[in-house]
Amino acid sequence: MCAASGVPSKFQNRGEIPYMGNEKPSAYPYKLWQLLRIARAFGMEMRNHELKDLGITRCQATLFLAMRSAGEKATIADLARWTGQQPHGVSALVSRLEAQGYVNRVRDLERKNLVRVELTEKGKVAYEAARQRDSINTFFGSLTEEQQHCLGEGLEALIDCAAKELRVKKPPCMMQE
Repeated sequence: MCAASGVPSKFQNRGEIPYMGNEKPSAYPYKLWQLLRIARAFGMEMRNHELKDLGITRCQATLFLAMRSAGEKATIADLARWTGQQPHGVSALVSRLEAQGYVNRVRDLERKNLVRVELTEKGKVAYEAARQRDSINTFFGSLTEEQQHCLGEGLEALIDCAAKELRVKKPPCMMQE
């Protein structure tokens, strides 16, 4: 397994590090960075393409998921933490979704200075419709179960490293199992 070393199991026993082509070991992280960026871009484009006929974007679907995950009392700050985005960007997206009738901003009854965001019925329908789409399963289905677990472990390690370097908390979605 790749848990101990972060290296796919087929390389673990031989002590080899898998390189692509003739690049030097110091160049490999840059190659990984490029592959990660390209895979992310293609995956996002797949998701955008399948959501287009629903009239929502990948960013909107991600926010709907964060709202469902964070619970009924989600604030802009909560949603920013769940999505890994900046609060001002989440606030702008919430404003657009509110204008389209997908969400409502509601004043907290206990803390008057706090504004919560909740899905409207239209937003709940869009969320459920987006969950029925399959590009995410198709994208990750191209990997074996072992490859998916290794990728997950590697990405969690990268997020842990970045959170530590940036002195920020990991997103709440990282805390769940």
